[in-house]
Amino acid sequence: MLNRMAPAAIRNAGAEAEALAEAAGHPLEAWDWAYYSAKVRREKFDVDEQALRPYFELDGVITDGVFFAATALYGITFQERRDLKAYHPDVRIWEVRDGDGSGLGLFLGDYYARESKRGGAWMNSLVEQSALLGTRPVVINTLNISKPPAGEPTLLTLDEPPYAFPRVRPRAARPVLKRHVSALLRHGGPQGFCGVPVPG
Repeated sequence: MLNRMAPAAIRNAGAEAEALAEAAGHPLEAWDWAYYSAKVRREKFDVDEQALRPYFELDGVITDGVFFAATALYGITFQERRDLKAYHPDVRIWEVRDGDGSGLGLFLGDYYARESKRGGAWMNSLVEQSALLGTRPVVINTLNISKPPAGEPTLLTLDEPPYAFPRVRPRAARPVLKRHVSALLRHGGPQGFCGVPVPG
């Protein structure tokens, strides 16, 4: 499938690069891409990404997006645990519970960029699930978005919400994961992917 898609994707990327270079008035550099892409979208399609940002407020993306999808797909719920202390004051912690109320593990969200943090978006296990050791998973979803001034909402760009959805394992593993631990609390693994999980 990828072999069939690649030529079309390369053609589309080339056409987009030409359009962006024309808008820029100079050869496109990697750091120009996001700026001129937004400019062309605004001019060609009348899309103002700044005007859309209030619809992608971080807390709404997490609770009405990520957690809503996980509850709908897997029957799990999330309760923020403000009584637990994380490794940084900006990190938030949620306890993940199964449909029967039993605890499945902890989900941490480290969303804001800071000087001591590497760039990018990723997910790590801080504690692996182990039936042998009796441990529940503790995983962290990490982004690097700009922290707003105190009292103001965190408004995401159009490109940022997908990264709030944690990495999940492939479809074939989901029935087993659902029985033992939420797919949301499992990450990485062979052929893992980022995005909204689709029920197996």
